[in-house]
Amino acid sequence: MRTLICLSAFVCMLNCSNKRESNSTSSVAAERDVIVTDENIRPKDRNLAIYSKIDQYTNNMSAIASDVEFVHLDDEPLLRDFFVYDMQRTDDYIFVMGPGFIYQYNLQGKYIRTIGRSGQGPGEYVTLRAPLLIDEDKKEISVLDLRTKRMPRYNFDGKFLKTVRMSDYLGGYLRMDSTTFIARTFCFDRFLPTVKLLELKDQNFKTIKSVDSYIHPITEKGERYGPELNALWRCNDDFYTLEYGNDTVFQVTREGIRPSLVLSGELALEKDELFKNNVGDKVYVAGVMQKPNSYVFESNRFLLFRMSSENDRYFVICDKLTGELSRTGKHAKRYTSEFTGESSRDYFIDDIVSSMCVSPLYYSNGYAIGLIPAMAVVEDREQILQYIQSHPTKEGEKLVEIVRNMTEEDNSIACFIRFK
Repeated sequence: MRTLICLSAFVCMLNCSNKRESNSTSSVAAERDVIVTDENIRPKDRNLAIYSKIDQYTNNMSAIASDVEFVHLDDEPLLRDFFVYDMQRTDDYIFVMGPGFIYQYNLQGKYIRTIGRSGQGPGEYVTLRAPLLIDEDKKEISVLDLRTKRMPRYNFDGKFLKTVRMSDYLGGYLRMDSTTFIARTFCFDRFLPTVKLLELKDQNFKTIKSVDSYIHPITEKGERYGPELNALWRCNDDFYTLEYGNDTVFQVTREGIRPSLVLSGELALEKDELFKNNVGDKVYVAGVMQKPNSYVFESNRFLLFRMSSENDRYFVICDKLTGELSRTGKHAKRYTSEFTGESSRDYFIDDIVSSMCVSPLYYSNGYAIGLIPAMAVVEDREQILQYIQSHPTKEGEKLVEIVRNMTEEDNSIACFIRFK
């Protein structure tokens, strides 16, 4: 049984000694325009009240991003955004993965090849699951086949290299380096008393180290499973995890985990509410279905949590430099085709280049990545072109031709975001 005294003392210490100051508005906004850091800032106040009712809003991307880049993916093969489970960008390529495909593009969006194919033979796969794992040094990619519990591996030229057997109950992975994976459990396995918070695995998926869950014992089952997988993310060479139902963000190292931040607020789910429906306006951190790396994004300066409740979806943005918290929302809907219902507010407005709506769904190589549907671009074409003309940038010049020629049947535009 894990010793929880140290963790409890840590939480108590943070809650007692680091009371939040009231939010500031104008001075922080001015700072955001000029301050970019090369270091992964840790908040002075390690108690982040992301589960509170936040009345300060940040929707414009310029407040948190240093630049954006747009790439229109070739219209063949045809993509449907819901079935794009992951996107990864390297120095030379863009890889797009769905349940039964891996497509490779160059950085201009030109289709190069399909990697692997459907089947159960060598180098084939049945049902793929995010994330797509990239080893830039070795020029290799690995994918998780949920049906066969195997991980086929290919090089950047599409050649099949080998297949490795995965653990039955571990489904979400993140590459720590060329020799180590971080593995996390499926939501369906949270009820198992022996379930792990995470495990460190070597290249052959043998366990190096495991960490027990912090939410057991669970006394009753229910209908609410929470997010598919526990949040797991990276900032530079630092890795962090957040377990559904636990309020502590842990940093993951080769030696194990250590407390980093404590999340609080009156809208947090109590333990007896974790697996119940009809919990009102209570919120939790969760992402889009089949997109497990869409829950949390962290840059050197900003930390973004995607929040979900029964009636709302939004991002909480933490400025790690100032301690300020804000959220998305409180703006008019833009696209009737893609953003329907008053709960669809978990996106930003790109006021740097295009005025388009962007919701980051993937993380890769320092980029948060969103897909902007062709139908949304066509519907808002004139406003986009007018905005680019009145806010000239080099990136806007490249985007104009794409927007002018886009049809509703085209593939989406990928938006690569660099947070400050």
